Amino acid sequence: MIPLMKPLLLTAMGVGCLSLTESQEPVPPAAPPAPPALPGMPAAASAPFQGPAGFNGRIAVAGQGGSFYAPGENVVWSRTFGEDPAVKTMVKKMVEAKDDEVKEKLRAEVKTALSKAFDERLKGQQKQIEELEKQLDKLKAMVNKRKEAKAEIVADRLAYLEKDVKGLNW
Repeated sequence: MIPLMKPLLLTAMGVGCLSLTESQEPVPPAAPPAPPALPGMPAAASAPFQGPAGFNGRIAVAGQGGSFYAPGENVVWSRTFGEDPAVKTMVKKMVEAKDDEVKEKLRAEVKTALSKAFDERLKGQQKQIEELEKQLDKLKAMVNKRKEAKAEIVADRLAYLEKDVKGLNW
């Protein structure tokens, strides 16, 4: 018992000495750098966003609208006025116009721009569907391959677990 007393006492003294020093306050971690501003958006409007799987973009929030941006790509989706910021300007002009002919002309322009934006969105969704179908095909092929090799996979796992219990694994 005496051989154990000396290390315990030294450990206790070390802990006691450490608690007497003034440098025991942990250093707070540095704040992460601010994200870069998105094109056409002020720096404060850009915030990190965790989107669907595989989406590493940002969401930009400006006023009442918002847009998903993918790095190096155009806007994927916009909640308020479509991809083209000029649409917002056209809508404002349309609402403020006094002449019915001007309103109808602007309405037609806005409708055309929104139709184009909708078509672009559908293209993006179709592309996403195609990518998901490719992933699904790969997953189905892997599952079928694993079904065929089930006996071998189970035997390998059993051998691994037996070796693990014996302490013989890497």
